[in-house]
Amino acid sequence: MKKLKATEVDYHRDLLLAIVKGRPLFGSAYMDEFPYNVEDNASPNWFAAVSLAANLVSSVGSGLTFDFKPEDPPSFTNPDVQSLIKCICPRPFTRVVVNKGLLHTNSFAKHGTLRLVLEELKLLDSFITAVESNFCSSDQMRRKWASLKQDIQNEVRILLPDTQVLLSVLSSLNAHSKSLELSLKRAVDTKISLEQGVHDVKRLKTDAHKDDLDILVSGVSYLPEITLPKNTGVAQGMHDVDDLIDGDDNAVIADIWGLRQCSESCMTVKDEETHFYSRLPDALKIFHENSIPFLL
Repeated sequence: MKKLKATEVDYHRDLLLAIVKGRPLFGSAYMDEFPYNVEDNASPNWFAAVSLAANLVSSVGSGLTFDFKPEDPPSFTNPDVQSLIKCICPRPFTRVVVNKGLLHTNSFAKHGTLRLVLEELKLLDSFITAVESNFCSSDQMRRKWASLKQDIQNEVRILLPDTQVLLSVLSSLNAHSKSLELSLKRAVDTKISLEQGVHDVKRLKTDAHKDDLDILVSGVSYLPEITLPKNTGVAQGMHDVDDLIDGDDNAVIADIWGLRQCSESCMTVKDEETHFYSRLPDALKIFHENSIPFLL
């Protein structure tokens, strides 16, 4: 599997994801020997590597069934349990690596890292839910299942990203909201300037046409040069808006979150930062629901 060029060739990536789908053993084995360097998050290949990791964790979880027997709880050292732990917390993606990714200045890196964290947490949530479903057995078995749950939580607590980093990123939402308000205000001002500019052009054309009628009488036709009023900001403002909406960045962000596979209504990410912040509460919610404490 390591010979597959999963970050470069679509067929190789699809083949790899099909192999690990629902197979934690294969997923953890590949992650243990992850063939890409993730230490240097300034590398141009870093984003592709973290996106592949997120897809791998997602594939493991999407086809996974938990065939636990209520009367025979597995130990924490059970190979199947350990394989799942390694998929939830892939060895190459240490807490330090993930924290740096979440705080990265590159938008693609932030989105890719957050999606990896969310896929890890979703798999953890499914694992914990499967364990808790066996709590209805006898008191002795219940204690064993509860002990397994506690062992899992203790292990992932030191491997998953620091919740303080997630909260820190979330706290910057206020600054983002103010920036968004300013952008909306500029858009409104641009629209007003555009309408005013069009009105002025029409008036200038009308005045020029009247002057031209008088000049034609003497056999000479002259049309004065017409220019848009200064400081309307129309052309530049419109180009900026179009670039934000139709730029390639949005297509990349949509691919990261799999939005291109959704219905037509959810295929476009109009504001990549807003979409990023909308996903953060999902991660924090799973942390809270699985009793992974916040270090406040």
